[in-house]
Amino acid sequence: MIDVMTVSSTVRLLEKKGLIYRLPHKTDTRANSISNTEEGKNCLKQAVIDVEGIDKAFFFSTNKENAQFQNMLSQLLCKNSE
Repeated sequence: MIDVMTVSSTVRLLEKKGLIYRLPHKTDTRANSISNTEEGKNCLKQAVIDVEGIDKAFFFSTNKENAQFQNMLSQLLCKNSE
């Protein structure tokens, strides 16, 4: 579970950096709706590209190798949960 203070401080930081903005919620006056700014959307797109590149570099370059690795992890998990 994520701590409320962690979420609150993260939202404030993202808003300060111009990556998100808040709008009053349409039906709940105590809440805000949060949306990405254009800069936030661009940052998110780049982050996905970066993470996928790191995944390929860190794990395996082919789907077959990834599937084999995941299968071995599943077997190990099953073995340790017995």
